[in-house]
Amino acid sequence: MIVSENFVLRAGFRTWLDNDPEISVVAEVGIGTRAIAELEKWQPDVVVVDHNPPHIDTVVFLEQVRAARLSARIVVVSDVTEYHSVHRVMDAGAAGYLGKSVPLTMLITAIKAVAT
Repeated sequence: MIVSENFVLRAGFRTWLDNDPEISVVAEVGIGTRAIAELEKWQPDVVVVDHNPPHIDTVVFLEQVRAARLSARIVVVSDVTEYHSVHRVMDAGAAGYLGKSVPLTMLITAIKAVAT
């Protein structure tokens, strides 16, 4: 599942991830209450979340996932790579954190790593 307010980013990630036979993108959605509903509906193993502050509070989203007792592992992708932001998101429950400048192959590697 892909969670991002950016339609182009969601479509790009989906196109790339759909090329890997071991990954199935079950849904893509903007962040917020609909994202939690889609998580409950689809129960994905891994969710890729676009962390785009200040517009999206990824920490709140991660807390909602935890409060709903959803088992999905969250991989956060962000332009923000400063220690404080990464630490805050990881403490909130993210299983992985990647900068948006990394090769897309690293996203696939991260998804597979947290899924196991």
